[in-house]
Amino acid sequence: MQNRTALSRGAEDTTLTNPLPQQLLDLKAAQRAVRLEPKNATLRRNLGNALLAAKQLEQAAQCYRLARTLDPTDIWAHHNLGLAYAGQQNWPEAIAAFRAALKLAPDQPDLHLSLGTALAATGDLPAAAANYAETVRRQPGNEIAINRLARTLIDLNRLEEAETMLRAVLPHRTDVATAWNDIGNALICQGRLEEAATCIDRALEREPDLAVAHYNRAVIAFGTGRYAEAWREWEWRWRRPGKSHPPLPGKAWTAEPLAGQTVLVHEEEGLGDYIQFCRFVPLAAERCQLHLRVPAALERLIATLSGAQNIFVPETIPDPPCDLQISLLSLPAALGINLANLPTTPYLHAEPGLVTAWRARLAPLPGLRVGLAWAGNPAYVADRHRSLSPDLLAPLAGTPGVSFVSLQIGGADWTKPSLAQLAALDLYDPTAELTDLADTAALIAALDLIISVDSALAHLAGAIGRPVWLLNRFNTDWRWLRGRADSPWYPSLRVFTQPRPGDWEPVMEEVRSRMGERSATHQFARGESDG
Repeated sequence: MQNRTALSRGAEDTTLTNPLPQQLLDLKAAQRAVRLEPKNATLRRNLGNALLAAKQLEQAAQCYRLARTLDPTDIWAHHNLGLAYAGQQNWPEAIAAFRAALKLAPDQPDLHLSLGTALAATGDLPAAAANYAETVRRQPGNEIAINRLARTLIDLNRLEEAETMLRAVLPHRTDVATAWNDIGNALICQGRLEEAATCIDRALEREPDLAVAHYNRAVIAFGTGRYAEAWREWEWRWRRPGKSHPPLPGKAWTAEPLAGQTVLVHEEEGLGDYIQFCRFVPLAAERCQLHLRVPAALERLIATLSGAQNIFVPETIPDPPCDLQISLLSLPAALGINLANLPTTPYLHAEPGLVTAWRARLAPLPGLRVGLAWAGNPAYVADRHRSLSPDLLAPLAGTPGVSFVSLQIGGADWTKPSLAQLAALDLYDPTAELTDLADTAALIAALDLIISVDSALAHLAGAIGRPVWLLNRFNTDWRWLRGRADSPWYPSLRVFTQPRPGDWEPVMEEVRSRMGERSATHQFARGESDG
């Protein structure tokens, strides 16, 4: 899933925009003007603007470079050259162009905003935050800069600073509802849910249909276990900017009686979400005929799900005609799910023959056999917070009576020095032999313990009932209830949460201690399924 808290509308837009008036963007007129006065820097820049608007980026860059040569003091020739480079994802050149513009006009807030956006695209978040902050200082009501600064501060784990900034600019904002939502978001990230709820309520009093505020209300309700309210508010996610029901056959099913109709159940987010929510398919199958879309990586594994009907991979089989369609993530709302009737585990199963084969392969490994997964999908918006640099696993090395097995497939592109830290763990790495998540499930079933960041591997271990320890970030995802080390979703899962944003050291110390205790006292007999 994506980040479970939401800033105001437009917060996810990191694009750079052309600030010139529309009347200056007529391409044919701009070309005629340049033919009449080819050495006029302003006319060259205007032609560049028209080409930029037409998304002819390289031609626009050529115009801006010539305009800059004709008049090196033309601020917007420098700036808009940066826009053209940014449109080509050429961030180093874009940054250089924006800095050249800022050298000429250091007091211009739009230039700081553009530079900050380019810096953020390269991962230089501290420098990006400084430029966003300069824009906000000069334009306290600039909603784009406010959102980008808040998001960047949160990404940097400077949570209290984000809250302070958002409160400081509140009197300058005309979008009062979204302003209160943004403050609520910053409080959610700090775990201050009651205060956050007050802010979200203020946002909805002013704008009752503000979808991101309803979404944040769902996050708060999830975090405190109020699932009936949470699922209701959760459905507002479809009304957030950039989010809509996929073009599938049939109208959306909510909670109305099915009366023998056919329903297409489809995926919505990542593989971890699919594994977590497919548990509701058997309940839905009791009410209707289902057609279940399945990602190819999960096809064999989902075939072990009781009640799964008409499984198909959309890349190979077209969607069948159906009366209704529903996302897996909307099934709990339609089925009236709460903490009391949450389906228990295991509901997915590893193939026995594969498990037997893996146990034979792992037999030479002495002691407690522990699988490790330290990184998730880098495309996930909060991956920088959940994934670990391999060097952070170093404290686990040398734990008496423990053998480590890699479950890490893909994930973050760590540096060679970081990867070298894994050598101390003496990892056995069979991942090249895993073709899909059915293979991975069999390997997991042959292990004594799984230690994983918040990724599909943790869900898979929990779904098949294997002991799994979750390395959890401070700004936890909604599914792991606040202040709890257990999970009603997966009884075999134990949560180890950062005590402070970004602080993995205490987590790893506790994991090492607990793992050593289990190994020394033989409390983890092979085949045991409690976490």
